[in-house]
Amino acid sequence: MPEITDLLRNASAAKASGDSDRLDSALGALHRQLRVELPQDSLVAASCLNWVTLPELRAEIEPLARSVESRHASVFVLVTTPEGHGELLELLVDLAPGSTGVWCPHVLSRDAELAAQLAAAVALGGELERWGVRWQVKGEALASASRLRGSSLGLALS
Repeated sequence: MPEITDLLRNASAAKASGDSDRLDSALGALHRQLRVELPQDSLVAASCLNWVTLPELRAEIEPLARSVESRHASVFVLVTTPEGHGELLELLVDLAPGSTGVWCPHVLSRDAELAAQLAAAVALGGELERWGVRWQVKGEALASASRLRGSSLGLALS
């Protein structure tokens, strides 16, 4: 059975590809999995809300997305698009107790992924084993980007 986080990544990749059949298939797989297993992590639940279109699933996931048992923060970051324009994005970071690792629902380049992992390790120090770091980016520029890239992302995340 696929993980919800993997299904979210597949949906993001399908949207970035521009292939509507692939996107429909990815969303169908996400809907089927959510009927079986709802996310427990508030940021994963919020990420699911970006994709879920079925009203009964939205009604079940919304309370999970609003529940805040974890520590969270947001910050606005200025990014540069491939065309050289500056865009303002909101970076949301959620520290989930009892889980581990650094996870993002967006398609990342390797340098951005490493920067995020290093930032989390430095910010949490010895506490990294106690917290899972879940983060996402919101903003108009993200809709047109095929992937997030750049090591400077780590500074905003930390």
